Amino acid sequence: MTTQEEFDALKLMYKSELESLCLRMQEDLGTLEAAEMMSLYSMNVQKNLNNTVTVESMVDEWLDNIHSNMRAQNLPWWPVKKGKLKYPFRRNDGQHPALIIGAGPSCTVPKLRELAGFTHLTICTNKSLERTIQGLNVFPDVCVIVDSDPNILAQLTPDCIRDAMESGITKFLIATQCHPNVVKWICSFTPEENVFFFHASIPDAFMPNVNHMLKTFWDVPVMDTGGNAGIFSIHVAKEMGANIIGLMGLEHSHKLDPKWKDEEALLYKIVYSPDNHQIFAVTPSFQGYINTIVSWVKQHREEVRVVNLSNFGWFYIMRDKIPMEYMSRKEFGDTW
Repeated sequence: MTTQEEFDALKLMYKSELESLCLRMQEDLGTLEAAEMMSLYSMNVQKNLNNTVTVESMVDEWLDNIHSNMRAQNLPWWPVKKGKLKYPFRRNDGQHPALIIGAGPSCTVPKLRELAGFTHLTICTNKSLERTIQGLNVFPDVCVIVDSDPNILAQLTPDCIRDAMESGITKFLIATQCHPNVVKWICSFTPEENVFFFHASIPDAFMPNVNHMLKTFWDVPVMDTGGNAGIFSIHVAKEMGANIIGLMGLEHSHKLDPKWKDEEALLYKIVYSPDNHQIFAVTPSFQGYINTIVSWVKQHREEVRVVNLSNFGWFYIMRDKIPMEYMSRKEFGDTW
């Protein structure tokens, strides 16, 4: 454990090194370019800090849930099987669109109705499952669940969601870290061939060898979720063969809320875009998710075309500066 004196000495040392780095960058790149580089550095530090805080606060709960879920394999409701999500796509055979539906403020039932009639691969998260069914008037192909909070059970109890479980249409992709009550509820109504489990990867930097240990004890895939069900859904769509992916409700931007207290608001970055007539807030964790999505799109843009269908938030106002175009919902729905 680092003492306060040692910590203060390290702070002074790193502060001096950071100031030296800033000066060198200004000399080599110029002031504006150096400021842009430092902004990227700051966002990366914040993302790592968010991950560290999340892991430190949640890892005991995750491991408890995994242990409980693994023991529950002996119960009659547990689908003891291995399987792989499949979809009849061949990547080089024409256009294969997918629609990813998150739970952001732009994702409302009326706006989803603009996409009604979309008959291709549809993936949602547990938070957006009910509005997906109500808006599209169909059961989605896949529902992704990575949240370990037992309170998400309330999101899965409406009749329309129970119908989705029993339909045999919606497949549930569930992290083993999910709360056992949530897992048990889903498995109580869903055909076992429609339930798929995976370990949400925990980076070695935070807990060395834990992924190998998990796979040894419970042999299901270990997968990097990007820390977010919506981000993971994008990767799932690609792995299922989609080569055009529309994002709805993944803006990771908050509408300003007068109910916030000063302490909350001070943590948010307020973004004002007069050209787009928008003002919204981005939390540090949301900024990390935004950076992850942009990085993913850049990495895979030769294989997959990703389009934003939400005309609100950071992706929309930055549409001319990032490799993710904006398309209206009606245009996306009518094209396919």
